[in-house]
Amino acid sequence: MKALRNENSQKLMDALQRTVFAVLDTMAMSEIEFLGVETQRDFALDGEANGVIHLTGGHQGLVGVSTDGILAQLLVGGITGLNPADLTREDLLDGMGELANMICGGMKTKSELGQIDLSAPLCLIGADCYGLWKTEHATHVMRFKVDERVLKVLASV
Repeated sequence: MKALRNENSQKLMDALQRTVFAVLDTMAMSEIEFLGVETQRDFALDGEANGVIHLTGGHQGLVGVSTDGILAQLLVGGITGLNPADLTREDLLDGMGELANMICGGMKTKSELGQIDLSAPLCLIGADCYGLWKTEHATHVMRFKVDERVLKVLASV
């Protein structure tokens, strides 16, 4: 992984990884495995279900989640308690936003960096969705295997 720009960025990334495990564990996902991290230039959300939050205040950046439709249904069903097969498009939008909120809120707390403000989530749902942000700093993409599918957690911090 390309070196992070400073110690606070490293604290946020460490807290982010720990938070993903904690959030997915509370949702009783059966298999969670960290697959690794890669660095890319842009912040790109390219899954069928995506959520992104902007960090402001003491530390600037973007954090997002991206996955396929099937895992999105399982994750959102775990958050809402609804049957994944019965979820509407609005349920998926709300649920992916809540997942991004839960992960960012946990990261903020675990990093112990003081004042970091979180925006409301922006969510993109659909087979042909693609969101791209040109960021000042590189984006680190952590991949997690969840019930045989992949959840990407992106951070440009």
